[in-house]
Amino acid sequence: PDSIEGVCDDIKFIGTCVGKGAEGLAYAKGLTVFMEGVEEYAKTIPEGEQKTVLVMMNVPSEDYPTIYTFGSGTYMNEMIEDLGAKNVFADQEGWLSVSVEDVIAANPDVILMDCNWLPDAAEQVKALEGWENVNAVKNGEVYQIDEDTCSRPNHHISDATTEWAKCIYPDTYGNFSKSFDDIKNDVLEQVLG
Repeated sequence: PDSIEGVCDDIKFIGTCVGKGAEGLAYAKGLTVFMEGVEEYAKTIPEGEQKTVLVMMNVPSEDYPTIYTFGSGTYMNEMIEDLGAKNVFADQEGWLSVSVEDVIAANPDVILMDCNWLPDAAEQVKALEGWENVNAVKNGEVYQIDEDTCSRPNHHISDATTEWAKCIYPDTYGNFSKSFDDIKNDVLEQVLG
């Protein structure tokens, strides 16, 4: 899916297919309400203080010198926007392969490493030659994130959004306690009675 609404539609569809329509509806509604809560928190971030973010799905190397990421029209871009930040490649559409030079020129404030298969990815990015003046590297804002929660478009993107928010805006979201499970369970109780 290319949006959080699309993720919710898939959740409802799968629930219906496996004879759990009410549960699918509760998961989808829970995710929608959760994301609305994130957006409310984001409203406290002043326009001029929004951070720019790059999510990298690999570390560039001699063998693979480009970086896999995403632009607008993806549910991950929507996650970044909903929590009050800006994707450095939002001016491009879909899933992208960009050059190292493009990333350095974009100069993100925060880099999130979406590649669990490479346990020291954040440290590798911090050590890349020519990246020392990239804001995220210079300011120590390169983080390893859990790709399992964000790379699979399901209700776990609520966990990923919380993780990203706490990396990008630790002061704003440090005490964020909205729970997807609590919301989902409330909806489920209302639906099933």
